[in-house]
Amino acid sequence: MILRDGACGYRDFGQARSRGTLPLQLAGNVRHGGLIERAFDLTVRELIEEYGWHGQWRRCAQCRSAAPRAYLPVSQLDTPLEYEALAAAGGLLGHGGVVVFDDTVDMLQMARYAMEFCA
Repeated sequence: MILRDGACGYRDFGQARSRGTLPLQLAGNVRHGGLIERAFDLTVRELIEEYGWHGQWRRCAQCRSAAPRAYLPVSQLDTPLEYEALAAAGGLLGHGGVVVFDDTVDMLQMARYAMEFCA
């Protein structure tokens, strides 16, 4: 696509100040995890439902940077996957990692793991 449409064509993908495409890593309690490359034009919910949903993800999604970061509750899953919107929600897009947690996950245990990882 870049060779065909050039830099201007690539720049036209995305939204707001987040331009181009982003490789996303989807993991956690999903049916289909893996790597997805998309334009900055979808929400956290769309990523989960279009690529990995398994039916029980109704707890939260974590958008990761180099260290564990924001856990977005279901009420915030319509946050666009772009740098500015995630920062406004208290998260970071970082390397594009999104980890989905369903109701079977002990979030206290996850918080302890995050603190141990950061320490």
